[in-house]
Amino acid sequence: MHDGAALRLLEDAMRATALRAQDGATPNLQRHAHELTQSASRLTSVTKRMWAAADASVTLANASLYLEAFGHVVMAWVWLEQAIAARQALPGAVAAERMDDEAFYRGKLAAAGYFFRWELPRVSAQLDFLASLDRTLLDMQDAWF
Repeated sequence: MHDGAALRLLEDAMRATALRAQDGATPNLQRHAHELTQSASRLTSVTKRMWAAADASVTLANASLYLEAFGHVVMAWVWLEQAIAARQALPGAVAAERMDDEAFYRGKLAAAGYFFRWELPRVSAQLDFLASLDRTLLDMQDAWF
């Protein structure tokens, strides 16, 4: 719709977050920002490839896998936003000796790290598969059961 305008807006918002994460950030946040940018760009290019297929059934054949990959990229964006906020708030919590707040912010940073190390890497293989425009599900016939 509208030649992918909504997806472009989403990718732009993700890139803006990644730029904020790069500004004076820790190496972890910088790495997460790079990984988000790469994943968002790849998601956009695979989406374009899928919609360029001449057959809508091929485009939609692996929709659940696409939704999972898309959701993981969006969640990476959300986690990066939370990590930026936690990184900014943490020094104040430490200085004021607010142990509960410090633990909360450190937990947010650890959870973001988990997501970027354990969850987001799966998206690459999913997008590779989706880009192949695999027809396995379409080619299966009822009589073969």
